[in-house]
Amino acid sequence: MKRRHGHFWFILTLIAVLVGCGNSNVSGSPDGESPQTEDGAFPEKPITVFVGFPAGGSTDLAARTAAEVVKKYVPNGAEFVIENKPGGGGAVAATDVVNATGDGYTLGFSPFGPFTLTPHYGNTTYSYDDIIPIAQTVTSSYIFAVKADAPWQTFEEWLDHVQEQPGSFTYGTPGARSGPQVAMEALSLETGMDLSTVPFEGNAPAKTALLGGHVDGIVLSASDIVPSVENGELRALLYFGKEKPQGLPDDVPTADEMGFVSFDFGFFFFGPKELDVTVRDQLSEAFEQAMNDPELIEAYEKLYLVPSYASPDELTTLIEAEYVTNEEIVKAAGLDQEE
Repeated sequence: MKRRHGHFWFILTLIAVLVGCGNSNVSGSPDGESPQTEDGAFPEKPITVFVGFPAGGSTDLAARTAAEVVKKYVPNGAEFVIENKPGGGGAVAATDVVNATGDGYTLGFSPFGPFTLTPHYGNTTYSYDDIIPIAQTVTSSYIFAVKADAPWQTFEEWLDHVQEQPGSFTYGTPGARSGPQVAMEALSLETGMDLSTVPFEGNAPAKTALLGGHVDGIVLSASDIVPSVENGELRALLYFGKEKPQGLPDDVPTADEMGFVSFDFGFFFFGPKELDVTVRDQLSEAFEQAMNDPELIEAYEKLYLVPSYASPDELTTLIEAEYVTNEEIVKAAGLDQEE
């Protein structure tokens, strides 16, 4: 795994700049009236939001939390009805939204992965061009963690160990060729590490395997790691994003601080390509107002998520950049050759 690709790292550096320009923390002025379409008719009924992950997970909770607050800023106080459609790493729900009508009553909520990573494996019938981004509400990233009694106190100590003993360290992920594995593959490409990946079917089995001593570390989403760091079960060694979530110790370095490529990903609402632009703009403005609501900000922080609004245009830039980043990593790590 000691491979370095000059073109690969040039692309990642360029994309890191683009992503940094496209994302913004919560800002704006929620003091105006809720946006209206020209005839004031939308919405006349509840809006269904497909979530491609199980109820109770971080994606589901992020969607429900935003839906509960944003109705204050949508005309008529319209309800957002969350419908879970897990499967294909979010691809099942994404496909249903892509094939929906553009009247604004069928939307999706998802992390970027089903549009920026899954298509590189040939498992989708859609591309990111088949959707209309509406609003990002939060960002998150992955955390690399070991058991609290592991011999490595810092990321630097761990890095020295794995570089001295290549191939000896095993780490678990929530699935084969998942986002956490892609992040770790990129780190391996940059540092020359040789690690062994052990994919599990979900976050809980991966964490259980680590606590049971069956793997040496895990890479999972922040919301799945931080509670176990707070209760003393796990020690976080690296946060793959830039802005750390509430609850993560100050001494845990970020990938950006260590000079590595960051993996910040957003969770966003979106509609089918045929979504009426007026409806898109109305919903986007409502979400921007909601993102300045202390109720939503506090609720997201309690979920170990970072509140962060992005507009439709900003989302287009972010998604395109992450798509190219993932393509480079998938090819360099040989993940596109795996089944």
